[in-house]
Amino acid sequence: MAFLGQYASTVEFSVAFALFAIATYAALRGGILSLAGTPMAAVTGFVSLVLVEDHNLPIEVVLVVGVVVGLLSGLLVSIPLARLESHWVALATIALVLMARVVVLNLDSVTGGVDGAPITRLIEPWHLITALGAVMWVMARHSRSRLGLAAEAIRSHPDVAASLAIDVHGTRRSLWMLSGAIAGLAGVVYASLVQFLSPDTFYVNIAFVMLAAVVLGGNRHWFGGIVGAFVFTVLPEILRRFLTQGETIVNGVLLILIMIYLPRGLVDPTRKVRRELKSQATNIHSSHGESSVDGGQEGESELWSVNLTGRTAPEADPTQDRPIALSVEGLRKTYGGLVAISDLTFTVPEGSVFGIVGPNGAGKSTLLAVMGGGDEPDRGNIRILGQDMTGWKQTDIARQGVARTYQTVQLFEDLTVLENIIVGFDRERVTNFWDPVFMTPRDRRERTDLAERARALMDLVGVIGQPDQYAATLSYANQRRVEIARALAMEPSVLLLDEPTAGMHKLGSQAIGELMLSLTDRGLTVIVIEHNLELVLNYCERAIVMDFGKLLAQGTPAACLSDPTVIEAYFGRKADAVRIESLVKLRQHKGGQQR
Repeated sequence: MAFLGQYASTVEFSVAFALFAIATYAALRGGILSLAGTPMAAVTGFVSLVLVEDHNLPIEVVLVVGVVVGLLSGLLVSIPLARLESHWVALATIALVLMARVVVLNLDSVTGGVDGAPITRLIEPWHLITALGAVMWVMARHSRSRLGLAAEAIRSHPDVAASLAIDVHGTRRSLWMLSGAIAGLAGVVYASLVQFLSPDTFYVNIAFVMLAAVVLGGNRHWFGGIVGAFVFTVLPEILRRFLTQGETIVNGVLLILIMIYLPRGLVDPTRKVRRELKSQATNIHSSHGESSVDGGQEGESELWSVNLTGRTAPEADPTQDRPIALSVEGLRKTYGGLVAISDLTFTVPEGSVFGIVGPNGAGKSTLLAVMGGGDEPDRGNIRILGQDMTGWKQTDIARQGVARTYQTVQLFEDLTVLENIIVGFDRERVTNFWDPVFMTPRDRRERTDLAERARALMDLVGVIGQPDQYAATLSYANQRRVEIARALAMEPSVLLLDEPTAGMHKLGSQAIGELMLSLTDRGLTVIVIEHNLELVLNYCERAIVMDFGKLLAQGTPAACLSDPTVIEAYFGRKADAVRIESLVKLRQHKGGQQR
């Protein structure tokens, strides 16, 4: 790198720091805020010391050994830390950084102890370019691979990822290993560049640079770490050329300004989209309440109405003996002193649309979470498709053919519409880690096939939008439809829908109702929570009504909603209304006297 002149050494170290930053990003991609790259790099750094000084191995072999040792270190670290979340992972890995220094100090026969040990520089510029290029290629190929999409899902919503049959712990273990492999490579590179290893070589300073580079460059794309590393190392050198003093302060101020005005870093693939959404949101009042973010629901409703047939649910035949898709018996769930579900018992016929109705706070969403494995009941039994799944984990229940949506839309905002739906195909994908790296025919076939199937699901549920646009740019109603399409990508036997028509226009709600009926024609059983009573009456074959966790009524929707106890739960008793009205008048009278 002689052509870089006085900046050659700085750029070389920037490459090493870029590798450290990518190692941090690889773990962060799955929601793992880890500084373990520093101790893992320390292991490979001192391994390279032994291989170079004691065994005279060529640097190419040492680099490969560094990758392998780093990968194994990542696997080892993941065993105790894989189940930790958020800041607990950061605290645990900071402890590893401190422990690594103690080990280096005491393992003086290998590391040189407090005095350190010199290491011959064998690495050449082309080694640096090749190493960084190889890592960039792997990260680029996995940005939207099976591993990449699963990692993005886990980072955004771990519980949603588990409900899509994604192995959260297995995916995170893979990311730990990938992070370790890259950190191991960085450790060998850095050791050769510094040419002297001591207890402070791989210490807090490296951990700080790793994290700062990712924050500065952007934690939403692998290239952000590279940009952050180069800015973090080259910028101080440039400032030092023009400022005789105070360059550190200026550098710090610039970094603070970047973090304030670019909170997602210098590299953010969704920045333009977010600015457009913000602009649209600020224009709501000027358009008399019609947000352009919603894409104009009137226009969307006209498109949805084209395919409406006027079909409604068939009348249930009480004499027909139908198989049971789901049965709940004596189910109870409490949170402290709050009883969310109280000894609930009901059954759902196979191939039907089943409604769950009740006022806010009735326990409907809790019931759906317990049935889907998101929460564990205190007692009772849940049998789905003839199998007792009480207390099963979300991932295991999802793999048995149960899919769900959520009360509030839970899409992966940094993925496109098509990618959000493709995440739902995870359990049937067969490609491994190396398929996208080497662009195998199997990888190309799988990507093409899943993209076509995802587009077909968009058409099925009536998504109005482009497959390659970010899901966050769709109207609320269309985001709901994408969530349903993602659930259908799992090819479930039982579909749990939590208020799928919330915020929708009447025609849009009718389209969802007819979609549910069409799904039962395919053999699906649909269980839907709804406040839209018209939808329940028109499209549900049977229903239950809940209030404060208890079962008020069950049977046909018309029978349930005409039950006096149900009417009282929704609208209260007339005597209560009279007393409340009298109390209001009394308070108004007293207020008038005081004045």
